[in-house]
Amino acid sequence: MPTYRDKGVVLKIQPLRDADRRYSLFTAEHGKIDLLAKGTRRGHSKMSPHLGTFGVVEVMVARGRRWDRLAGASLERSFSRLIESFPGTAAAQGFLLTVDALTRRELPDDRVFRLVVDYLEALDGVASTDVERQLYAGGVVKLLDLLGFAPEFDVCLRCRAVLVPDGNAVDFLRGGLLCTDCFTPEARPVSPNFIKAMRFLRREEFPAIAALRFDAYTASEIDQAIDTLLAIHAEDRLAAWDYVRRW
Repeated sequence: MPTYRDKGVVLKIQPLRDADRRYSLFTAEHGKIDLLAKGTRRGHSKMSPHLGTFGVVEVMVARGRRWDRLAGASLERSFSRLIESFPGTAAAQGFLLTVDALTRRELPDDRVFRLVVDYLEALDGVASTDVERQLYAGGVVKLLDLLGFAPEFDVCLRCRAVLVPDGNAVDFLRGGLLCTDCFTPEARPVSPNFIKAMRFLRREEFPAIAALRFDAYTASEIDQAIDTLLAIHAEDRLAAWDYVRRW
């Protein structure tokens, strides 16, 4: 039976009959994969502890006719501080579910893998517990950008004019911002700070996002934007976004 090795991050775990589990991972070389793990629900399983926490796992995979099987697992890097607070756990699990909802199986993209690792590393390293939500928003915006779904926030969708600070509106179904002259009834007016914030989330690294503080109104605009974007693009929006909104 042919085998291969790769490293990945567990996105989702699904219990199966008897003592088995199915693991969804996003890997560095094979993209998103599903693995059948026999016996990992038993207390004496040697592989289960390596797959049950937030971290980067090296796996050995045995190719199968119907399901590829997990033949070995070793925890390469752990982000153990995430489980010390509910906001950290929710932000980590919510983003992993978002990646699972937005990506397709076996389409390799090492940029997505690096984004997931960078996101978990940033969450694991924050000292405060009030920035997880904006890190999550930044992760979603960056992920959409990598997948080709990012909205246009630099020029007007219709006339392609460079946007002035005031008088703009967003129409996510059309794909971004509209200037004052191109307003449509479906578009929602947005503040200049919202536009700056969304550009910042898309372009800056996670440590810079963690250091930024949004006012309450801008933060609510960002929340609405993330909710709308996931409703449009994610196959399973509720499992991801509503999980994050509980903290």
